[in-house]
Amino acid sequence: MQFQQELDPSWNISDYTEQQVNIANQSYSFPFAVVNNQILSSDELKRLDYPTTFQSSNPKLVEICLANPAEVYILGTGVKQQWLSHELLTQLERQSIALNCMNTSAALRTFIILKQEKRNLFALFY
Repeated sequence: MQFQQELDPSWNISDYTEQQVNIANQSYSFPFAVVNNQILSSDELKRLDYPTTFQSSNPKLVEICLANPAEVYILGTGVKQQWLSHELLTQLERQSIALNCMNTSAALRTFIILKQEKRNLFALFY
């Protein structure tokens, strides 16, 4: 049996540093988000009043998740793995939202795998 999966080149991550990522030959500085199959740049996040740095107790992160229905929620927290506060995670769980928190490198790898599976994702990368 052969298994072949067609890879979507529009989501190919070819380069990653602590400051930026290259997706489909375009560079994006952190933070950025993927919402409804659209990449929101740092400038767009500022315009939408998204937090520009990760803070574990920022209630705005819950509001953002609730406003963006998705099958899977991914949060890249920067160089090291961090978690939302227990209070915020509980608020999300009450709404049946599981926010997967991981360092940004792991979040990008997870994102690309799930994107290739054509999953409906909300991802926020710091």
